[in-house]
Amino acid sequence: MKGMHGLYEIKYEDEIINPSEENKEKWDAAEKWAKQRGIEFEVLTEKHIRTVRKENIWIRQFLKDFVKKILIFILT
Repeated sequence: MKGMHGLYEIKYEDEIINPSEENKEKWDAAEKWAKQRGIEFEVLTEKHIRTVRKENIWIRQFLKDFVKKILIFILT
């Protein structure tokens, strides 16, 4: 995932390692659909989401603390 617009499906890692025929067919159709529209299709795992969420939480807290320090500096 490169921060680009695209079509993404989230599956448990086990479902990607041993995909069902139904999932293979859906992913082939989704890849074709995305390619026709000039976007990427990617199947992500629960690990991708958890990692991004942890980073977002850290960034949000960092920015909150940073803004708070700036406001204290400006107001004193």
